[in-house]
Amino acid sequence: MSRWFGSNSRSLAFLASCGFSSLGATACTYGSVADAATGANLPGTSLSFQQVDMSTPVTRYATQVGLFNGVAARTWSPSDPVAHAGYDGVYWLNPYAPERTGDSTPTLVAQGWNRVTLTVSGYEITRIYRNHQYTTGNSVQTNVPYSSGLTPGVMPYPVPAVFTYTGPTASAALESFTMWKTPILIPVPIVPAPIWINNHLKLPDLIVDPRSLLEVQQVLAGCGPAGPVAAERGYCSSMTDDGLTPATQQCLSFSSNFANVGTSNFELYADPGAATSLPPGTLAQQVIYDVAGAHQMVLTTGQLAGGGAGAQTDTLRFAQFDLRGPIVAGVCDTEATASACPIVSMDHGAVGPSPKDVCLGANTHVFDPDLYGGPSPAGVAFLRLTCINSGSLKVSDLGLYAGQAEMYGVGQKCNYLDITNVAPGKYWLEGEVNPADANGHRAYQESDYSNNISRSQVTIRAKDQATCPCSPKNACN
Repeated sequence: MSRWFGSNSRSLAFLASCGFSSLGATACTYGSVADAATGANLPGTSLSFQQVDMSTPVTRYATQVGLFNGVAARTWSPSDPVAHAGYDGVYWLNPYAPERTGDSTPTLVAQGWNRVTLTVSGYEITRIYRNHQYTTGNSVQTNVPYSSGLTPGVMPYPVPAVFTYTGPTASAALESFTMWKTPILIPVPIVPAPIWINNHLKLPDLIVDPRSLLEVQQVLAGCGPAGPVAAERGYCSSMTDDGLTPATQQCLSFSSNFANVGTSNFELYADPGAATSLPPGTLAQQVIYDVAGAHQMVLTTGQLAGGGAGAQTDTLRFAQFDLRGPIVAGVCDTEATASACPIVSMDHGAVGPSPKDVCLGANTHVFDPDLYGGPSPAGVAFLRLTCINSGSLKVSDLGLYAGQAEMYGVGQKCNYLDITNVAPGKYWLEGEVNPADANGHRAYQESDYSNNISRSQVTIRAKDQATCPCSPKNACN
């Protein structure tokens, strides 16, 4: 704990003040900002928590997110003329803290997805996507102020030596961040060869866009233009494998949008050698760049499969989806507690998540222009990244640019769950990108794994109320 909050007794009291034992939810957000290389806290860092508009279903042609005004904070600094010993480099947003007369600075991080922006002199601007969820829990001090720090004339607030507890209120989230020093290029002829100072690796950060989970359709798996017909594997791959009756097989079809909100491209590579295709199970290498543009190839446990020249290459099990429920009040009725609901959807006859294969680079659009820098030049869909094999059969430059997203609509490949045995009611539709295996291992390196899961509530109707799609869909392995 000393790295984040110092070693004196007031630092420990600070941890307890917002409910340190409940880190998964928050009405009081606090933590530190530190140098990514040294771990030293960074005083005077400005933070902005901007709520992301996730209220409207996303479409293939409108994936860019909207942002609301941010809630500001600033880490305490040695130059602050108030008592704050032990809290340099620490920020605190507490909605239960009293504000001075005339101070109306917002102190509550909005529930749901937020984009956190960090700025401090000498360091790169850092942007991070996080999902904040509230739940009742530990007591919170009401007389301890906060470190908003951006309102002239009234900030910063001091940290009192004595804390008084009241409750019950809400529990807290400890959110500590790291920042990299601004890279500096020393060019020729100052030095014989260009030198980068503060060079470091840059990583992608993958999320499931929760807006895409708002677009769902409950269907009869064996439907066609004339009503129930032979099984169409595009909706339920387990149906033909398990011998279920097409007319009664039920599936939930949904859309999925995968975004890269990191500081670098998500890029995969595989070389088929003398072969004319990539057999299923071919291991992918992840291409990781540093600020100077140099790269390293990291062998992953992620798998690719593809055909010859002109065919597409799929990234296998890039994500997984499941249905949890039914939702029980007081048990799993909030997103913060949704994991307490059991998984009830099936995959190939067994209860569990269903994998999602993707062709990265096929349906890509800008998600956050502040990360990507804007769309590609007019007339150029993509300059490099694509999942369509070139004539050389070298499957390189497959992936997602930073700030872009890959969109799959309702009814497309692998966008379904087998819900044949699911009773009517309310459930959580859950999606996880770069999913962890039974040992917690993930196939690809990212800067943040805490935001890989997204959820949305859905209502499952009685089977005779399901609709019928009118065209065959692609199969999902």
